[in-house]
Amino acid sequence: MAQVTGIEGDAASIECARHNAQLNGIANAEFLRADLAHDPGASAWARRRYQLIVLDPPRAGAAALVPTLLRLRPRRLCYISCDAATLARDARNLCADSKLELLAAGVLDMFPRPAISSPSRCSVDPPRRYAYSCANLLGTRKATP
Repeated sequence: MAQVTGIEGDAASIECARHNAQLNGIANAEFLRADLAHDPGASAWARRRYQLIVLDPPRAGAAALVPTLLRLRPRRLCYISCDAATLARDARNLCADSKLELLAAGVLDMFPRPAISSPSRCSVDPPRRYAYSCANLLGTRKATP
């Protein structure tokens, strides 16, 4: 069975996630508290293998986490950003030296303020020339030609 690991810096958010998992009968999820503004170093979760990582960092981006993400080498990485400049910086570092490849990016107006969120999908899979909708950025739907 697949395992889900949620990592969040806010203790109240961790408690909400645990409560929601319990309410929905989700037994294969764990939620851990960690400050991802700093390199996680030798944390146990940072030594595991992941097929998919969904990353939603604060406006400052995930610069400190990029080396760990590259070391983890997930098959897919969905990076959700509310700041285009930090998304560009982090995507450049994630895709440098062909470590990951940016397969899709989009702009969504998800909230009335701060205005825009930019989901992107990176992958170690070979490049594909497909148009991706927001619904399949996570790889849950097949790409359409």
